[in-house]
Amino acid sequence: MIWLAILKLLLTVSNSLTGYMREKQLLDAGEAKNLSRGLQETLDVIEKIKTAKRDLKHDPNSVRKDPDNRDNKPPMSSG
Repeated sequence: MIWLAILKLLLTVSNSLTGYMREKQLLDAGEAKNLSRGLQETLDVIEKIKTAKRDLKHDPNSVRKDPDNRDNKPPMSSG
């Protein structure tokens, strides 16, 4: 009779461990999927930035016309 109780206990522990491992595997797979989605969104944003930067028309005189450029402001008098 004692062997039957030990065997039942071992099967119960084994079943619980198997259930835990199955749930952990599902959670890890979900986490990997979310991470993959986030990384793809980041790559998409980077590609949009690169496209916008590539399409930007650069005017070499634009800095000279910028009123906020410190070089376009009169020197501050120290006094």
